[in-house]
Amino acid sequence: MKKLIFAFICVLLCLASCQEQNLQPVETKPVLATIENLGTRTQLQPEDDMYKVIWLTGDQITVNGAGGSSVYRVSNGGSPVAELELVSGSSTVFGEGSIAYYPSSLASGFIPAFQTWAADAVVEVPMAASAESSDMVFHNLCGMIRLDISTSLEGIEVDRIVVYADQPMSGQFTILDDRAVLTEGNEGIQLRCGNVPLSGTPTSFYLNVPADSYTGLVISVFDTRGRAQVIRLKEGAVYTVNRSEVCPITLVANDFEEVSLQGAKLRPGQDFNQMVKRLTGTRRTVTDADSVLKRIVFETGSRVSSGLRADSYDSQWPVWINYNESKHIITVSTPADYFLANKISSFMFCHLESLEAIENLRSMHTDGVISMNGMFSYCGSRSDAMDMDVSHFNTSSVTTFYQMFQYCKSLKSIDITGWDTSKCVSFNYMFYTCSSLSTLDLSGMSLASAPDKSSLTYMFGRIPYLREMLLGPDFKMTPSATPSAFFLASSDAVGVRTASLADKLVIRCTPATANWMCRTNLRWIKSGYKIGAPKDVEFYDSTTGEPITVIWGAD
Repeated sequence: MKKLIFAFICVLLCLASCQEQNLQPVETKPVLATIENLGTRTQLQPEDDMYKVIWLTGDQITVNGAGGSSVYRVSNGGSPVAELELVSGSSTVFGEGSIAYYPSSLASGFIPAFQTWAADAVVEVPMAASAESSDMVFHNLCGMIRLDISTSLEGIEVDRIVVYADQPMSGQFTILDDRAVLTEGNEGIQLRCGNVPLSGTPTSFYLNVPADSYTGLVISVFDTRGRAQVIRLKEGAVYTVNRSEVCPITLVANDFEEVSLQGAKLRPGQDFNQMVKRLTGTRRTVTDADSVLKRIVFETGSRVSSGLRADSYDSQWPVWINYNESKHIITVSTPADYFLANKISSFMFCHLESLEAIENLRSMHTDGVISMNGMFSYCGSRSDAMDMDVSHFNTSSVTTFYQMFQYCKSLKSIDITGWDTSKCVSFNYMFYTCSSLSTLDLSGMSLASAPDKSSLTYMFGRIPYLREMLLGPDFKMTPSATPSAFFLASSDAVGVRTASLADKLVIRCTPATANWMCRTNLRWIKSGYKIGAPKDVEFYDSTTGEPITVIWGAD
């Protein structure tokens, strides 16, 4: 492995102010930025045991600090020493706790799943530096895999390379000991090549990956004719990538076959959310509120071939996102027959607060999704009405619905009758503050598979117009697992407390479920405990329709 060792000095132009004639210009100390390792969109040339790197004009870094974010740009590239100019923000962003990122997009918190090939080069490599002072030392956050690929076939041109491993290779990260540690990631990355020719002489393809020991590597080389060569590396083989080092792998690709195309797979929910907000002009974190977007349209069989690419690294079809600014509509397009939701679909539509509808959501299949945390949280919270049809979702693999619909204030109805929730262990805050809902049909919801593990805190909290619930035979838990805050907090008053603005609350369920629910804080709705007003709560057998007599627990 060859170590990637290099440094550069970044100099900010001195700032001077002379408000009055008797004031002398004040020179500020130049910002010194030393790069420990590989980190620019640049040429990559071996020289003895190191790689020589230079900045390119236009390279950008982002500095995040207590005072906000600032973007700096290389004004004069061509050497390891670069002069930076302020693009946006303030030079006062430097201070305790501030962090600088290269490339600038890395500040969003993701190691990219998509990378771009360059001849004997890398396009962008993740770096970070402490920006507590103007003397910054950048550290390469990753290592590299170098694929040296050759072929004896004629006319092979590489379109893209997809690499899988048993360990995550891209995704959300934190920084530990100057390296990127993935907290939620994808088990793969895609290197987009365009049309790179292969020959008998190996061609090098560089991929940035977090430092780790990788096993189960599968490398798929796609050519420009729609064929693929899938290479599974030796079972049990371990490929160790150290921070700032290159791990070489030599491959021969002589067996290209036609690919059976499937649906277009979307990026992880958080990544998708940030891309949508980038187009609408909102800051790109999932918790940033977008108050502009009115509608999202999913479009299959499309001929659109431009916009932001939103397909997952392992998608065989492209996905394009475009924004109609005048109509406030996002269109998600693919030539495929359907979309595949990413297995991590958390926060996908989070904080799209003026959203009124998601059209053709049925074209998005959710087979294999394991996390729907906050998927629609705050969605449509500022609109008059929110139209949502999720009855087709396959939720058989989902383990958590935490905050899935919380604060969907304009959602007036929802159909989840076909959902399989047998693997879920967290329903916390699932419908919290869905303040326009009046009925909930949860007849397909099951809590029976993990009775001592499922968590339902505030699951039905603050739904003031709720007047009817339909629960299935498997909606039950053991008394010892009864949550103390199932429906509400004791401080919730009329207008906020669940069912407080309905004539009464009718629950259709089994007798066993009725007796269990009477021991939850549903009893506070019945009694008006603390500051609430008493509300009639009636139980009916969901099979026979007969009233169920229950004994209420004490407050």
